[in-house]
Amino acid sequence: ISRNFIPGNIKADMLFIAATQTAEANVRDVLQNNAEVWRNHVGQLNVHSVNCHHQEMFDADVLEQIGPLIAKTLKA
Repeated sequence: ISRNFIPGNIKADMLFIAATQTAEANVRDVLQNNAEVWRNHVGQLNVHSVNCHHQEMFDADVLEQIGPLIAKTLKA
């Protein structure tokens, strides 16, 4: 199904939180974790990096960084 999917565009800004620590990845993983693939589909793309692996983004110490950023973005 996803091979035939053509994403549309939205008129909304996007906050993309990127994990900076990476392991070996296949092409699909690279595309899913690359903020630039969204640039042509959203309004303003705001990228924020956190020093963790993707799988650690819901660990308590990482959420202490991400939580306030999300809260600030939602209030804007």
